[in-house]
Amino acid sequence: MILHVGAPKTGSTFLQTALWRNRERLAERGIGYPFTSAREHFAAAMDLRQARWGGRHDPAWDGVWDQVAMRTRDWPGRSVVISNELLGPTPPARIAHAVASVQPAQVEVVFTARDLARQLPSEWQEQVRHNTSTSLDDMIDGLVALSDATELPPNAMFWRLHDPIRVLRPWADAVGADHIHVVTVPPPGAPRDLLWQRFAEAIRVEPSGFDLALANTNPSLGLVETELLRRTNELLQATSADANPQQRRYLVRRILRSRSDQRPISLPPRHAAWAQARSAELIEGIRAAGYHVIGDLADLQPATPTVPGEPNEVTEPEVLDAAIDAIAGLLAHTRRPQ
Repeated sequence: MILHVGAPKTGSTFLQTALWRNRERLAERGIGYPFTSAREHFAAAMDLRQARWGGRHDPAWDGVWDQVAMRTRDWPGRSVVISNELLGPTPPARIAHAVASVQPAQVEVVFTARDLARQLPSEWQEQVRHNTSTSLDDMIDGLVALSDATELPPNAMFWRLHDPIRVLRPWADAVGADHIHVVTVPPPGAPRDLLWQRFAEAIRVEPSGFDLALANTNPSLGLVETELLRRTNELLQATSADANPQQRRYLVRRILRSRSDQRPISLPPRHAAWAQARSAELIEGIRAAGYHVIGDLADLQPATPTVPGEPNEVTEPEVLDAAIDAIAGLLAHTRRPQ
């Protein structure tokens, strides 16, 4: 049994979509994907971790993990794959439950990792999409300051999800370091299917013959679009206003994501040296732990910044243009029949 435990923003949505849409092809090759709906893996992860999302625990999640575990035990093929990017920080006692619940299967753990220079900015836009109003500089400054903390505060979820050494240690204690696989996310410009090829190696299936003609299932927002959304969040918080969830989703997914020529979000240049040093520590930690690496650990070393000046500077005209597009898109949307 193969358990893909993260990290977020490492192609996890692409991989889960590929697994779901190809579940019949996987079954033909003896690999089970034991979910009855495309998003059941989220409920299973929340149930296993006994976690909250958005400050609440949905009673509908209760018992989902054990249902999935039962399907895993009953699977007649050679293996089962379970994937959710939030499984990484599962508490040790719940990891023990996860391993026991699928016995007699041997649990193999897969962790997909991406370089910090891409992960940190990606975390900012993800948090802004979930209503934060913190600036890019403030968020990354805070995450950098916490990177070496022995005891993380409750709100330091980034390192609980993304630090492969911190995430994988309790999993290795439960299943053995020889059953841990680290898949590195290819660098920008690599073939689109290379991540799938590496993941397929981790789940021990021939990568060819699968339908990977998938839309970009979880595209990120650009710098200007994220800054506009952050300012909107800030205004809503200041006025104690609640945004219409459906309109907000439409704004993010249909309007802001579709804007052309979006500028990427970069790691602030003042943190480039830190990112290089911290990445070298993580790479050495993976080697020292003896985990099986699929890909190249060099993929986890950030590229040297090539953008001169301040790459994350946003001008007021840029924000204004994005705001006009947003207003026009929302007004056009409200005219359509509901």
